[in-house]
Amino acid sequence: MDKMIIIGAAAFVILIMFVFIILKISKSKKRNKYKKILEDLEYEKNQIASSPVGPELAKVESYLKNEKLEVMYNDWRGRLEDIKDTRIPKITDMLIEAEYSISQTDYKSAMYKIAKLEMEIYKLRTKSEFLLDEIKELTTSEERSRAMITKLKSKYRELFEKFIDTKSEFADIAPSVELQFENISRRFEDFENIMDKNQYEEVGTIVSAVEEMLRHMEVIVEEMPAVVLLAEGILPKKIEEIKTIYEKMSEQGYPLDYLNIEFNIEEANKKIKDILDRAKVLDLEDSVFDLKVLTEYFESIFTDFEKEKIIKAEYEEADKTLKNKLQKTK
Repeated sequence: MDKMIIIGAAAFVILIMFVFIILKISKSKKRNKYKKILEDLEYEKNQIASSPVGPELAKVESYLKNEKLEVMYNDWRGRLEDIKDTRIPKITDMLIEAEYSISQTDYKSAMYKIAKLEMEIYKLRTKSEFLLDEIKELTTSEERSRAMITKLKSKYRELFEKFIDTKSEFADIAPSVELQFENISRRFEDFENIMDKNQYEEVGTIVSAVEEMLRHMEVIVEEMPAVVLLAEGILPKKIEEIKTIYEKMSEQGYPLDYLNIEFNIEEANKKIKDILDRAKVLDLEDSVFDLKVLTEYFESIFTDFEKEKIIKAEYEEADKTLKNKLQKTK
């Protein structure tokens, strides 16, 4: 009997020890889990603290040659000081508090503090990255802008050479095109002056303006010869030819009033004059489309003239046949 009691007591003691060991292992795992989370958060904090914002901002000091740039620099420096002197120390304190809660096995409090830490680190990382991007926008602007300007100069030369090769096709519009090429050339000079003065904040405006001007010139070089050819050559000849045919057919008794030829010729000449006036200031909006519409219209007039001739010929033939029948009947 005593032996059974001893065995039971031993088993109970072993069970208690086993439960204690399990609880100990469980607590140890939980503690290690939270400590690992804190280690990761501290690593993230250190990464933010060692980000290249400071060295990148130091580069800006060599550009400080105008008031606008100094204002930007002071704003960036203030935001960097806030990150280093206020935000990072605050996160350090929060890490210490969370670590203390873990050491006291107050995991509920530790979880709450870790959640706040993660939010603070996320906001700090976002602030730091945004600040770095702003500064880099300036510090790398020279290299990026020069690369872009080099491409734009290449495009400029390509368009200018094409214009020179086809200059005769531009007729009276050629001086306006040459003047616009000179304006673009001056924008390239403005770019160099701005770069010499380290006014990098204005570079983007210059580059965008040159891009827009070259896009416009690409359209001009491609479409202007066709506009000039249609408006000064093909259409005036068609109109004159149609006018001559109309007058001749009217004298011969063709019923052409329904075509409103005179009115439509007058309106067409107004439209052509407007297109040429706008072309002199390099405005080709809808010009090609309008000229094609006019061309198709006058082509259709020739078709209408031919129909009238065919109808009259058929009428005369029918009239002749009828007269012959009447004669035979008599």
